[in-house]
Amino acid sequence: MRKLLAVMGLLLASLLLTYGVLWLATPVSQTLPTVEQTHLPEGLQIGRWHLTGREVPANWLGQKFQGKMMREPINVILVDEVAATPDAAVQYLLESCEAIGYLSRPGHSSDYRGQIGNVIYSQLPRQQNHAFSNAMYILPNNHGRIFGPHFFAGYYYFSGALSREAINLFAEVGHVYASFEMAKQDFAARMQASGRYFVVGAIAMENVFLPSESMTTGDHDGTAVLLRRQK
Repeated sequence: MRKLLAVMGLLLASLLLTYGVLWLATPVSQTLPTVEQTHLPEGLQIGRWHLTGREVPANWLGQKFQGKMMREPINVILVDEVAATPDAAVQYLLESCEAIGYLSRPGHSSDYRGQIGNVIYSQLPRQQNHAFSNAMYILPNNHGRIFGPHFFAGYYYFSGALSREAINLFAEVGHVYASFEMAKQDFAARMQASGRYFVVGAIAMENVFLPSESMTTGDHDGTAVLLRRQK
């Protein structure tokens, strides 16, 4: 029995050590400098909310933040001014996400939607239970889904909802909300640094709840960062 307990203790210690190393290797979130407000082209409408498969606003799987039900905002918009086809726009976006470390990873809920114009788009990545994420789901990570492409005035547009999740081993759901702003800024800063998309400005989305209201959007500032792939 003592030998068995000793072996189990060594295995547990090894697992904890491995997890600790992985935790320390989690990418540090980058931040953006102050971003000036800008505007979308006249006539282009982008939905304010991250939608479930039932096309209602997503609520972080029913979790509460500071005692309030959550609503998940759209906080990233991308425009591709180069791609000649929707498939080319999607392929470039997928390659760009991979280039900055936001891989299509398992361990996340899926089947989300986003609205651009009068069209509701299914999420990218398309694999079941996948999201774009900068770390494995067992670690704190920034992750998100992107919707589109929507053709408007000669260019292809995408919208996205990104958030940071922490790990709480004692919660009913191990993944817990940490931030919308951290994930948005990290994604945009890494795209800017990669040279694949460039930060244009911040779009006022009117998708933030005030502290006095009964629902919450956490630390979201009510804007989506606009990223452009330019000619």
